[in-house]
Amino acid sequence: MSCVGCNDGCFDESVQLAQGPAGPAGAAGAEGSTEVQSGTDISVAGSGTSGDPYIVNFTGTNGDYNVLETGVAQVDVTGNFAASPIPVISKVINGTTENINGIGDIIRLEFFIIGETTNTDVSDFYEYKISFGGNTVFDTSVVTFLRLKRSSFQFENAAKVKLDLIVSAADAVTPIITHEAKYGDRASKFMVNSTTKTNTSYTQVLPAITGLTLSGNNTLSVALQSTNGTSNISLMSYKIMKFLKA
Repeated sequence: MSCVGCNDGCFDESVQLAQGPAGPAGAAGAEGSTEVQSGTDISVAGSGTSGDPYIVNFTGTNGDYNVLETGVAQVDVTGNFAASPIPVISKVINGTTENINGIGDIIRLEFFIIGETTNTDVSDFYEYKISFGGNTVFDTSVVTFLRLKRSSFQFENAAKVKLDLIVSAADAVTPIITHEAKYGDRASKFMVNSTTKTNTSYTQVLPAITGLTLSGNNTLSVALQSTNGTSNISLMSYKIMKFLKA
């Protein structure tokens, strides 16, 4: 194609136009306006600008689920429920102080026990009794099939026990007991499944305990006993916790 003159509507493809110089930088944009608001147990300081950033703090407490008491010192018992130390666990729980007063709130007890063993003496047993607010909650001297055995021949001598006391009505709790029993070694403080010994796993919702004064003091306790009065049943560890319903 040929072009004649400057105004004939033609363009010469061989002509290359140079890029012009860069324009000036634009003005800075406005600062962001994201807003952080305070709420329940949350405080906010600052305006959120680069010179005054937000500082967010949690102002609540962990009182909804607290460890109330723990123990890891071994306690040996050779006597019966009336002998010293009685009990091996004893915790006074004040419902007002701990805010345990709403239906659905939970007091939880967990403990681990091991009895010494021998190859004989199949008639010797170890037992525990849990009490709350002056009431017997669970007693393996009554629920005898859950007693631990002194004989190491095929039997379990250790147990991990969990008790949930669930507030189920005004001044009433419903206990749920879980008992797991296996072979245990006192020296090494362990419990293990064994293919040559019996293992027991048991859970039961127990009858409600009524007539309590949950706003006051109620003692949660555990006592141990050895039926022969000479061999040791040992508390290895325990913890007491609370869980408050949201």
